[in-house]
Amino acid sequence: MGREVKLLLGSSGRQLGTRIVAYLDRNLNKQLTLLDEDTYARANMEVRRFSNDNIFVRLIDSVREADVFILQSSGTPVNDRLVELLITIDACRRSSAGCINVILPYFPYSRSDKVDQPRVAITARLVADLIQTAGADRVITMDLHADQIQGFFSIAVDHLKATTPLASYVEEHFIQESDPLKRRQQWVVIAPDAGAAKRAQDFARRLDLDLAVLLKQRPGNDDISEVLHVMGDVRGRNCLIFDDEIDTGGTLVNCINTLVKEHGVQEAYAVVTHGVFSGQGMRTVNEAVNLKGVVVTDTLDVAPIGTMHTMRYRQGERIIEEEVLNQKVHVCSVADLFAATIRAVHLGESVSKVYEEWNIGHQKAYTLDAGVDEG
Repeated sequence: MGREVKLLLGSSGRQLGTRIVAYLDRNLNKQLTLLDEDTYARANMEVRRFSNDNIFVRLIDSVREADVFILQSSGTPVNDRLVELLITIDACRRSSAGCINVILPYFPYSRSDKVDQPRVAITARLVADLIQTAGADRVITMDLHADQIQGFFSIAVDHLKATTPLASYVEEHFIQESDPLKRRQQWVVIAPDAGAAKRAQDFARRLDLDLAVLLKQRPGNDDISEVLHVMGDVRGRNCLIFDDEIDTGGTLVNCINTLVKEHGVQEAYAVVTHGVFSGQGMRTVNEAVNLKGVVVTDTLDVAPIGTMHTMRYRQGERIIEEEVLNQKVHVCSVADLFAATIRAVHLGESVSKVYEEWNIGHQKAYTLDAGVDEG
């Protein structure tokens, strides 16, 4: 009897999950000729909340002895999404799942990865402990805020990188039309801080562009920082600020305003993996005069450019939902990368070869702008 893969989609990251399922249906099931009896199927589950605010999860389909992949990102409200994930893992374990793989496209509390001030918790480590204790056998995630978070786990962790698909998207939509001989003089990749330099250097190398690094300081725990110095030649050039996430947008907008006004940058774009857009983040981006555009992946649910995006933010004890038009944020899907990783994990193949064999980022997959067909 062939092995069975069951895909469970949580309440957060459903856009990405739906695209992964579609990609598996169109591609992977057709290629598994060596294991004809293997199947990739979406399993149904029920998630609801009781009147006392407790979360209830029930698996409708059997997962006995199956390779289960649970996809749950960390959208707002983060704590609810995390608890739902833990309950789902426990439900799978008690339902005799063969292997429980957790897909966390955006890892919760990833910024709390060290003790950087007195008497604080390393919450990312706590989250890792909770996931393992619940019964997960493997975690698949993308662009952790810090690589050392992988060391918080004693189970397998597949740390995917969005650099290649993002570079391909930027080249196709922003750089390709420029003169190839002048692109190095016209464009520069900027790391927003020294910690992001290695990631930004890889992105710059894939686009054959120069790299500059910002040195800045953050006075407190808010999302505002001050640019102190720019290492690299940026004057008169278009810049691509490359980072792992955009949150409220305050730091990004402040950096770009400084680059334009004080360092002579012509046009400024941001390229990030995780579009958190907490609080009034989407509105902040829309209203930033010097920010021409933002590219994010679909690790978190972001409405396509030109459509209405739902902002969810906390006001006291209440979660406020507000609609705002997405005017600048382009979405590059990484569904093919996650789908190919599911295949590699299931068949016991090398995940690192996924980028080569599937040519990730260099094929027409999903470009999620308004009016573009996702199928």
